[in-house]
Amino acid sequence: MFAAALAVAASVSAPSTADRALLLRDFRAAAAAYAREAQAVSGEARRRARYGEALARLSAGEAEAARKVLAPLAADAEAGAWRDRARASLGDALLAAGRHAEAVEAYRDYLVFAPGGEEAPWVYVQAARTLRAARRTAEAASFEAEVGRRWPRLGGRAH
Repeated sequence: MFAAALAVAASVSAPSTADRALLLRDFRAAAAAYAREAQAVSGEARRRARYGEALARLSAGEAEAARKVLAPLAADAEAGAWRDRARASLGDALLAAGRHAEAVEAYRDYLVFAPGGEEAPWVYVQAARTLRAARRTAEAASFEAEVGRRWPRLGGRAH
């Protein structure tokens, strides 16, 4: 998750206070700064700030707080790529909160809307791991087979 957070921080030419806190791994300070930033901007900049806040909260171990930020972003029809990223990260937040069945549904939701998206390999692997941990081996095997088919370099292994 930290890699995704770094990508958000690196996506701008002039890092904000929130980006700098994130790069320093001060996740709580980054989350607070992104939340303040989101209040001061609109549109694409607001979506980026909200996503950064969610990843910082997730990295700080605040899974439920991250979920609360991600859920509206994942449902925002105008959010474009931020919506897809939020859907994938929502699965991670739900998983971190111990809500495994909901995490699998969030991963599936991502795959319906962005089957070839940049987060797809991660989503397939996370869904397979989550299903395998829940002893839903047939479903996990289906996700693992898809990983092997689409990304052979991963070896088809998600566990």
